[in-house]
Amino acid sequence: MNRLTEVVGIVESAPQSIRPIRCAIVGHGNVAALYVRVLRDLPGAVAVAVCGRDLERTTHFADRNELLPFDNISAMIESARIDVVIVATPHPTHAEVAVAAMNQGAHVLVEKPMATSVADCDRMLSVASSVGVTLGVVSQRRFYA
Repeated sequence: MNRLTEVVGIVESAPQSIRPIRCAIVGHGNVAALYVRVLRDLPGAVAVAVCGRDLERTTHFADRNELLPFDNISAMIESARIDVVIVATPHPTHAEVAVAAMNQGAHVLVEKPMATSVADCDRMLSVASSVGVTLGVVSQRRFYA
């Protein structure tokens, strides 16, 4: 049994009323590592996968964090049955990544800034509305004194 089958099988076998929210992170930098830690401690959620452009680096991050590695957002959402995608990529890519995930039916949580232009923000909001998913933007200050 491969890791994808094992992780998806465990999550899918839970009754619907207690099935955890399956989360994936796009990006594999410091912010992504923080999300992995937070998701591990968050009841009702499970970090399942990570996606990045460089599959070798993504796989290294995935192995360190017991996640499934992907280099394609659509394949990740479909194969790992992702509910929520967390966008932790460089700012200029936020809109592209979020729109791709929402068009696959995933809810999206994007790190600030939402996007680098008002037009991209409008496009993201439009896609979320038309697809019927939730789009959230994070501006946390937990680690600031």
